[in-house]
Amino acid sequence: MSHVAHSQWIPACSRRSVIALFAAGLGSLLITPIAIAPIAIAEDTFIYGKDIDGRDTTSLASRDTRYIASIFVATDCPISNRYLPLLAQLSHQFAPRGVRFWLVYPNPGDTISAVRAHQSQYPAAASLPQLIAPDTRFLAQAHVHVTPEAAIFPSDAVMTHPVLWHGRIDDRYLTFGTQRTAATRHDLADALNAALVGRQPAPPAAPPVGCAIVPRS
Repeated sequence: MSHVAHSQWIPACSRRSVIALFAAGLGSLLITPIAIAPIAIAEDTFIYGKDIDGRDTTSLASRDTRYIASIFVATDCPISNRYLPLLAQLSHQFAPRGVRFWLVYPNPGDTISAVRAHQSQYPAAASLPQLIAPDTRFLAQAHVHVTPEAAIFPSDAVMTHPVLWHGRIDDRYLTFGTQRTAATRHDLADALNAALVGRQPAPPAAPPVGCAIVPRS
């Protein structure tokens, strides 16, 4: 007759209770959702606007960014839409030198859904990061009034220092309905090249031609 040590013996009713308790606990783990804490944003963090996924944008720079080139555009502005392929080319050209381009949509009608639809119509727009519904203080800091219009900032001083340069992309458009076959002055590219070698960019020779930015209420 075999013998079982007293410390190892558990009555059958106790074993059933232990199994039931274990199963109940396991079941609660399986059906109870795991709470994921939202990303906390400090109260004094400046929120520039929303990205294409509706998330708050708290920085326009990445790790290696030297300058921010914010291009203010509108989905329904024909002139800014015609510049989108060039803006994508400039972004690709200047990215290795530490310039990060943004398409900024300041008008109230340019909601996230409107910008998504715009991307499907203009694939060049989808190749750049988008800032939607920008804070009016950022708009004032950029000193822009039409679309398209560009503003250049040092990457670490967008809201703490005056805009480095703002103006037209080039001189292709003479008036809203008159344009050259090709641009003869490349104001934005020239301004970025000057900034990248430590010079203050020269102001544009003429104001930008485009669609007026609609103030947000």
